[in-house]
Amino acid sequence: MNLLGNVNIFLDSIGRSIPDKIILDAVSVIAMDFETSITNFDGEKLSYWEFFKRGVTFQFDENDTLKVIFIYIQNNEEYVKYPFLDDLIFNVNYDSTKSDIEKLLGIPEKKGQKWIKYEMENKYLHFEFGFDNKLSLITIGSLKR
Repeated sequence: MNLLGNVNIFLDSIGRSIPDKIILDAVSVIAMDFETSITNFDGEKLSYWEFFKRGVTFQFDENDTLKVIFIYIQNNEEYVKYPFLDDLIFNVNYDSTKSDIEKLLGIPEKKGQKWIKYEMENKYLHFEFGFDNKLSLITIGSLKR
């Protein structure tokens, strides 16, 4: 799969640990300050960089390794929608549907009624779609546990 756009910077940052320059490159794409939070989920300490005004969250494990990036494509109670979608993955936009993404990226490795998932080099690119069948969330993460 040949992805064009800033998604490649985000994919490259997955699996890297703070203070890696590639993570800072991903932050510079977002171009906004962030808030931090820490949770304890099933005994695992997780920390978050939350870019509420840009629709993005970075999730780090207890070793400060970036595991998941959530990119909100539609506004919600906490996040403004990601404003740079045109540059994230070329030819993906706010009205993209599941069939649009499949036409662009090919057959996904996994799919459900409202989501599709592509896997590449121990990483994944997951697309979720809302009730209107339009793209609502992109998740980029590590397949490694």
